[in-house]
Amino acid sequence: MASVSKFFTAIGILRLVDQGRLSLDNTIASRLPADLGRRVPNGDRITIRQVLQHRSGIANDDEDGTVLRAQMAHPDVPVPVRFSIDDALNRSPFYPPGANYTCSDANFHLLSLVIEQVSGTDFRTFMEGEVFAPADLRNTSVPSGPVLPAPRMIEEDNVPDPGVRVNYSYMYMDWDQGAGSLVTTVEDLNRFHRAVRGGAWSRRRSSLHSRTGRSSSRHRGTAGPATDSGTAGSSTHRST
Repeated sequence: MASVSKFFTAIGILRLVDQGRLSLDNTIASRLPADLGRRVPNGDRITIRQVLQHRSGIANDDEDGTVLRAQMAHPDVPVPVRFSIDDALNRSPFYPPGANYTCSDANFHLLSLVIEQVSGTDFRTFMEGEVFAPADLRNTSVPSGPVLPAPRMIEEDNVPDPGVRVNYSYMYMDWDQGAGSLVTTVEDLNRFHRAVRGGAWSRRRSSLHSRTGRSSSRHRGTAGPATDSGTAGSSTHRST
């Protein structure tokens, strides 16, 4: 589902907030593994809220195809999400926290690791138990292998090299964890939308409704005025 995955990751973060295990005002550095938290530029000032809103100043990853080429070079070996994060951090920050808006997949890669750190379990297990199951999502998953589960479409794009078609239906997607790695069906997306509107995950129904919002940009890397409204944004993913 490409960047629609971000909204599911945002629900995972808000689940932890509603359970009292996380605050949107926590800094990203304080909620990541210590070695990674120390490496995030301005990590002691960037809040979870700003990461959700794409207002962290953290660059997008794989702008030059480095990550995809690494995966394509060894298709039978998954490239870890930290490789993508490293690629983004090497070009960060774009600006001080909260000063502007830039869609970045790396924001949601980091949030997936926040989920793992706070929950004490891996991203796949958490999403299955805390996000998919409560919404009765029957055909939504975080793929564990290089072949996407059926039913599926064949997804191709000419990224990273123009003129070279890449089949994303047969590729490990660990490198895109949290930002674009989930798989679903139209029926499950409808269930997801109904669950969001009905507050299926929250003990306090207004919690999710008050914290979620729409992105003000449809293209990653597009800057716009800073805003404190809304929480989760979506970028136009490389494979859409």
